[in-house]
Amino acid sequence: HKQPPMWMASHWWGTPFPLTVRMLQLQARSRHLHAAASVSYWFDAFANNQWKVQEFDEADIMRFPFARAMLSQSCMGTVLLCDPGVTALLRTW
Repeated sequence: HKQPPMWMASHWWGTPFPLTVRMLQLQARSRHLHAAASVSYWFDAFANNQWKVQEFDEADIMRFPFARAMLSQSCMGTVLLCDPGVTALLRTW
């Protein structure tokens, strides 16, 4: 069910999902978020229909779901998840 995001996750899509989960667990522990079941992360891969991104108005980036997630009252920050090659920092938009 829909939950307000506590963290917006930025990641490389090629990272194996089990590694992504382990990185999020580490982030939760490092922030002393012991009630891990109550921590919510926002992922574009789960929140957007990747085949219909043209539905978003590119003239107003603040209407994109990721902008709304980052600016929501509940969002404490962005978590950058990096694989061993730090591939997320090599991409461009």
